[in-house]
Amino acid sequence: MIKVGFSGTRSGMTKEQQEMLTMLLTNLKPEEFHHGDCLGSDAEAADIAATLKIPIYVHPPNSHKVRAFHAGPNAVIYEEKPYLERNLDIIDAVDTVIATPKEMMGGGLSNGSGIVRGSGTWHVIRHASQKNKHLIVIWPDGTTSSKC
Repeated sequence: MIKVGFSGTRSGMTKEQQEMLTMLLTNLKPEEFHHGDCLGSDAEAADIAATLKIPIYVHPPNSHKVRAFHAGPNAVIYEEKPYLERNLDIIDAVDTVIATPKEMMGGGLSNGSGIVRGSGTWHVIRHASQKNKHLIVIWPDGTTSSKC
């Protein structure tokens, strides 16, 4: 059984990221899709997972400032927690983590140069890598980098 966790930018995914996420989820056929319920990419990814009829698991933040309240029918909704704590819960609950950052990054998981930001998405990327999870980063141009 494959369980997928997701993290992405609040500004939303590019069209290319959305297309690649759809393709990856179609191919992986996960039995669970976990997300952090923020505006932007989390809500968009949950829509894609719901369209593909993948069961949704929501790890909401305890701050409602940027929460999407986007669970969908029959979703499992966990207790609200601080952002970084719920990010770790998502990573721990899954086998594969998919991330859609807003910007490219130099080195490591990059396919180009850029900057590393202190966002929640980068927090998830770093911790998933440290926990040896299968990590797939979908860059803004739709290309991917993967680490197992």
